[in-house]
Amino acid sequence: MSTLIVVGCNYHTKWQSKKSMRFVLVEVKGNRARLKTRNTKKDFWTNIDDLIFIESDWNKKKADTLSLSEHSKISI
Repeated sequence: MSTLIVVGCNYHTKWQSKKSMRFVLVEVKGNRARLKTRNTKKDFWTNIDDLIFIESDWNKKKADTLSLSEHSKISI
């Protein structure tokens, strides 16, 4: 079963210390994902396996909208 990763959507990570933090997926290269903080705009790389899609209605709608654009979706 493949998981759909959508650039532009919000994610948590498995290892984050503050569970309320949300990150925007900016880029994917191989098995690495670049995330950006929503407020400070700091960015960092992590393993794609560490991503946890945020299951909010807003994020699901955003994923549906962004998935229509071929450049934003990645199947793993």
